[in-house]
Amino acid sequence: MKTSDQIATVSAIDIFDQLGSEDLTSVDTSYPILAGGQYEFKIKEMTKEQSDSGFEYLLVKASLVSTNALDVSGEPIKPGYVLRHMIGLTPIEKQVQEKGLEAVVKDIKRNIVIFLDAVTEDRQWDPSLELYIGKNFFAKTKVTKERVDKNTGNTYPPQAEIQTLIPMVA
Repeated sequence: MKTSDQIATVSAIDIFDQLGSEDLTSVDTSYPILAGGQYEFKIKEMTKEQSDSGFEYLLVKASLVSTNALDVSGEPIKPGYVLRHMIGLTPIEKQVQEKGLEAVVKDIKRNIVIFLDAVTEDRQWDPSLELYIGKNFFAKTKVTKERVDKNTGNTYPPQAEIQTLIPMVA
């Protein structure tokens, strides 16, 4: 039986009607976790955001371009997998106490330049952020450990994140 024939035999109404009689507690809703490695990404969206606590940051949503990516269990991950990357814009009080405000501001600017070096051929800043949409870049990723937010008590599972942006070679 062809796939299209199989699909034709199951309608959305059939699936909907089955939901009430099935045990849905065993349905896997996990999202694959990209294994640590070096991959190519494309910026889908980039916005300036603010957290509830007033912390400002740039949020970069990038989709995987690399075709050889695997998840942490060794299964392939197709291009299009989305990874988010945050670049802080607000000095954090603890860092300011440890290093001083001038050093923290310097670090924030350094992180912006590292981003620019990875996605552009120059260090010209575009405050609209539109210049960066659609740009490809390379990054080294890692998998974080499960963590508990000390403020909320929420537990967050391991996740993939960008460890290092890789600069373009001039």
